[in-house]
Amino acid sequence: MRSFSLVKTNVGLTTNIKISVDSNYNLYLDSIESTSDLAHDKYKKYIINKTSLYDEKLPSFYDGLNTDVAFAVKYDNDNNIMFNTFDNQLDDLYISGAKDITDNKNYAEDFEYFAPLYLSKTGLPKYFAIFRIDGPGLTTVTKDNFNSEIINKLKCVKMFDLTPNSDLGQWLYNNVTNNPNFPATGFEIDHRRLQFSYWNGIDYNNGNYTKKSYFFDDVLDYENTFHNLFYLMIHQQHLLL
Repeated sequence: MRSFSLVKTNVGLTTNIKISVDSNYNLYLDSIESTSDLAHDKYKKYIINKTSLYDEKLPSFYDGLNTDVAFAVKYDNDNNIMFNTFDNQLDDLYISGAKDITDNKNYAEDFEYFAPLYLSKTGLPKYFAIFRIDGPGLTTVTKDNFNSEIINKLKCVKMFDLTPNSDLGQWLYNNVTNNPNFPATGFEIDHRRLQFSYWNGIDYNNGNYTKKSYFFDDVLDYENTFHNLFYLMIHQQHLLL
């Protein structure tokens, strides 16, 4: 399977951490602000470079932060409240897209683009391009007018080089393609012998990639939400997928 873009990330699997790249290809680790604790300056603009190994830097970045915070999924306890404005109806914290960050004191740029990626050793993308379309965006788009209304109006805002020619691309190459420890899959399950199921990922406390087994027999005996399953199988394992 090749790498591909995700519409939304899942911090319940990966923790509230992201790789930030500025206009000059400087690399940093930053927190996703699912809780107020993660908005602290200590989790912002943590400097890394093209030779840094993500699995080794992660324990230092979190520095013993409780896993309930590191893996926290934002929840405002408002699922029973009706809202009449769209910004309150949809939380875009984990969704791919651009937003204004002029009030972000850590970076000089005016905008950022959040782009969750599923990474695979079998093929990394060569470029990441950001396009825009001018206009109010109120046109009804169909398969018949998609080219005229979308494709023909695209304007390239920024192109990032993801090949080893850039620091970002070299970081990806070192951490994924050329990393013998990077797992081929995050999860292995044998439905015949559930005790032989394994999670492959980064040890939250000690760093480095590892494999941990988990007994699924009791867990799958009763219905559960995805969130609770993530807590049972990821948080207690202290493992990032």
